[in-house]
Amino acid sequence: MKKLAEEARAIEQQKTTVEIRIAQIEFEKKRAQDNIERNQAEEEKLRQEIELLNSEIQTLTPAVAAMERKQAEAEQQVGAAMSEVETMDALWNEYSSIANEAHLSVLALKSEERSIVQEKEYTASTCQAVAAAFDQRTEEIFKAKEDIGTIAADLEAIAVTLREAQQEYDGILEQKKTVDREFSLKRGQIHEIELKLKDERLKQEGSLKSAHDLEIKIQELTMKAENLKARAKDDFDIEITPKEFPDANEYDFTAAREEVRTLKEKVNVLGAVNFAAFDEYKSEKERLDFMSAQRDDLEQSEKTVLETIEEINSTAQKQFLQTFELIRENFITTFKSLFDEGDECDLRLDAEELDPLEARIEIIAKPRGKRPTSIDLLSGGEKTLTAIALLFAIYLVKPSPFCILDEVDAPLDDSNIDRFARILKKFSDNTQFVVVTHNKRSMEATNAMYGVTMEEEGVSKLVSVRFNEVEKN
Repeated sequence: MKKLAEEARAIEQQKTTVEIRIAQIEFEKKRAQDNIERNQAEEEKLRQEIELLNSEIQTLTPAVAAMERKQAEAEQQVGAAMSEVETMDALWNEYSSIANEAHLSVLALKSEERSIVQEKEYTASTCQAVAAAFDQRTEEIFKAKEDIGTIAADLEAIAVTLREAQQEYDGILEQKKTVDREFSLKRGQIHEIELKLKDERLKQEGSLKSAHDLEIKIQELTMKAENLKARAKDDFDIEITPKEFPDANEYDFTAAREEVRTLKEKVNVLGAVNFAAFDEYKSEKERLDFMSAQRDDLEQSEKTVLETIEEINSTAQKQFLQTFELIRENFITTFKSLFDEGDECDLRLDAEELDPLEARIEIIAKPRGKRPTSIDLLSGGEKTLTAIALLFAIYLVKPSPFCILDEVDAPLDDSNIDRFARILKKFSDNTQFVVVTHNKRSMEATNAMYGVTMEEEGVSKLVSVRFNEVEKN
């Protein structure tokens, strides 16, 4: 048996040597044919040149010598070409015997070539179909990008509106502070005016009291005057009588003089009177009413802006919580499909943060048999599968027709690669996945594989294989 195995290996080596020799002969045969065809073309060309020269000799006598030299050179070239042709014929005769022996192998290669040509034609038609589908998908992607651009523009407009509202709110707050300061200033001025009015009232009361005292004093003086009249009558026998005036009965000069004196005293007591105080009070009152109306308007505007911000925050929180709940449910389902049904996973918001938009998201992943306190304690493959589960959970909320994955399976072992392939097949009904990978098991799970090879240096070539078509064939 050992001897037979050695003989078989020797035959295989001889077969390999013969195949290499056949390939060399085919190459040399092709090169010889190319040289023969090239020499024949040159010979034909030289013959045509000779005929052209002969015709030119008859018409161009002065250039006969030059033409003869060219003819001699052409004949030399023809002779060299003929010698080269003879050499090629000798090589052809030498290789013909070897080529006949390899004829059967050539026929087999030609049949394989025909099959390759057929496969190439099929691949070309498939590439056309893929190109059409790619163009369609490209158009859909372009439309999706336009939609994304529109949504981004809307979001930018909302953000600009929100910033403008915030700026308006800040301006309103600043105006409110200014109005509050003016209001406080006017309130102080009004307080000062009220104090002045109070002082004036006190002065008026004092004036009234002074008038009452003066009336008592007038009565006392009147009594004194009567006493003086009586004393004048008694002591000096003089009758003191007041002089009568035509309007004496209508006008009381004494009272008038007393009133004038009293008023002068009151004026002296009051001092300088500010006759513009009432007008100033009225003007300041109108200014206070205007400032109060502005303050009320600013407070209403502030209230409206705060209500708008509250509504925006409420809507954003509501949509975020709804989307987060959908992602959480998809994450649990996808995680269990990648791991086992008994494994635990969850997405939680930080309970200490009141605003869910600012809350930290905690990712919990506990494969069976492990109780890690943090996701950082998982292995590299488990972290990758958890990330894939979260990626598909987010993707399921708003799927797209195309999904490109760049070497996401690099940290996975063979068993996890199979799980990854299963979930791709599960979602491939509605989405076309483009996976960049170097893993053989991932390649086996695909429907079509595209590779780039370089048969010649500096020339890249795209090679594609559709496994479902290969299985049918």
